[in-house]
Amino acid sequence: MTRFHTNQRGTPPEDAQAAIIRRAAHDWQLKLSAPPVNPADLMAFEQWRNADPRHEDAFNRASAIYEAFGDLAPADINADLRPQPSVSRLTSNKSSARRIWRPSLSQAFFGAGAVAAAIALFFMVQTQKTAVPQTVFVASQTYATPVGVTQTVTLSDGTRVVLGAASQLVTRFTDGERTAELVTGAAFFDVTPDANRPFSVAAGKLTATVLGTAFDVRKAGDVVRVGVAEGKVIVSHPHVLVGVATGGQRTHTLTAGMHVAAHAYDGLEDVTASSADAIGQWREGRLVFYNASLAEFVADANRYSKLSVRLADGLALSTRCRISGAFDANDIIGMLSTLETIHPLKLDQTSADTLTVRSAPRRGMDPCF
Repeated sequence: MTRFHTNQRGTPPEDAQAAIIRRAAHDWQLKLSAPPVNPADLMAFEQWRNADPRHEDAFNRASAIYEAFGDLAPADINADLRPQPSVSRLTSNKSSARRIWRPSLSQAFFGAGAVAAAIALFFMVQTQKTAVPQTVFVASQTYATPVGVTQTVTLSDGTRVVLGAASQLVTRFTDGERTAELVTGAAFFDVTPDANRPFSVAAGKLTATVLGTAFDVRKAGDVVRVGVAEGKVIVSHPHVLVGVATGGQRTHTLTAGMHVAAHAYDGLEDVTASSADAIGQWREGRLVFYNASLAEFVADANRYSKLSVRLADGLALSTRCRISGAFDANDIIGMLSTLETIHPLKLDQTSADTLTVRSAPRRGMDPCF
């Protein structure tokens, strides 16, 4: 047990407080870096981070160290609080990896009773785990819509969901949690509050967790976007470096009018602000894009188009042609035609049911490669 001398107010001195905060930040980093992350843990983490400005600074520093080196730096945390590198790196399943702790001399001297109690508790828990397996009731439901059709559904907890065109949603409710997976497409959630059962939505590697609020999730191509109409949403996504997960999670807290995107290649972007009224406008037949890639633009178009829209070779990976603006979901051909006016692109109907977007270099304009 680490002991600090206290001042007259009964609180540790500033350097000791900083050490406590730093240890807590690394502890949260370790917890959030071992998926799957419990939605309740995300809520608890958010409360801790918002309790003191120093908490967020310490966590950002811990995340930077974890992401850059894949391990915790000895200068930032004592060895007794740092997991053995070989265990976390050589174990293929991180969620089942066992952490090896190295107690310091002070812990061995002062904490013998605590260690004994912890060992006893460990064996008690293990005995309970192996005794009689508990049966957890799971209510699962799948919802899907065809091309060009939106649908409003009410979940068993009273949550209302507007499911976008050509979208699929899978829900799983238990006594302790409410989860949903947006497999593809778009969904706008008006969540019924339940303090005992957080509501979380997974889309790709992104997770959005709430207690009760209204928010929008869109998945198109390799991009997932979350926008909040009211309330608060905690968004988390693995740290990604050039398409490779480096360990740990990056999180944002969104409030009304905030929007964030997560890319498979670049990870979670910074939060941007917009009008709360602009969130989920696709429900009224308006497709709104913020700096969208061609792949995302075409993926959304295909959810409303009777023609199959595809990108010519090379364009699917293009990052130079970006699209922002609002378009009529009932006029996909008109929506695609705007590409020819804002970018060096052309539409080519390669068959009766297929429309191909090709590059058309023009003088004074760069192609989208």
